[in-house]
Amino acid sequence: MKFTLPSLTFAAVRPSAPPRPTPFRLRWLAAPAALALASCAIQPVGSGLSIDQARATVPPSSPECLTSKIKPVDPFPASAIPPGLLAQAKSGLVALRYDVIGGVPKNVDVVRSSPEGLYDAAARQHLSGYRDPAGGTARGCVMTVDIKF
Repeated sequence: MKFTLPSLTFAAVRPSAPPRPTPFRLRWLAAPAALALASCAIQPVGSGLSIDQARATVPPSSPECLTSKIKPVDPFPASAIPPGLLAQAKSGLVALRYDVIGGVPKNVDVVRSSPEGLYDAAARQHLSGYRDPAGGTARGCVMTVDIKF
């Protein structure tokens, strides 16, 4: 159907369908989608690393800490575990990195934990009571708390 106006001609045209994606366009869509799906499949679900995997990846203490003459941290006592966690009877591991400055632990960070977050607070609390009687200083010390039931 055509109709004419003075000096202009219009043709009624049906709207066309959107262009079909070409293989090039599909590749740009498929690559990010595949990466997103692969990353979801690779990441561990839940608590992260198993206790054995966490233990194997605990970083060592720094050479400065190993060669210093600071007193080692006392073993983690069962009494340091809160009663609610003790009743659960779950094994776990927490690795803390810290500096000893003037005989007192500073800059305490959890570097590994399995199950994640379960015993972190109890391990930090235990380390906060540490004192080096000589008032030594060392940086990059690592303490591992291994709780087995």
